[in-house]
Amino acid sequence: MPFKELKGQPKEFIRVKKDGRVIISLALYRKHFKPSEEGHFFKSRVQVFIDEENKLIGFKPSEEGYKIMVKDRAFIKCSLLSHIVTGEFIPKWSDEHKMLIFNYGESSE
Repeated sequence: MPFKELKGQPKEFIRVKKDGRVIISLALYRKHFKPSEEGHFFKSRVQVFIDEENKLIGFKPSEEGYKIMVKDRAFIKCSLLSHIVTGEFIPKWSDEHKMLIFNYGESSE
């Protein structure tokens, strides 16, 4: 029986871990963040916002904010966020707010 290639779309997610690491999937990183320096460990920055009333978290590509570290994955260290929520989330891009937004009451795990 011949082999068939398995093809699929790379998963776009943000995963908040208990230890304060926030993993941004490489598919999501490549789509929404522009590297500031080629070949540099810190590729770009992100500002993190919260709307507690609507249970929303926003990740806004920026020249300020948390440094996004890139190796085999993109991640930031944000202990403040891990005290609010942990889990895996599927964010959507908001043209209005110019950021990735997810509802932290709806984990995909």
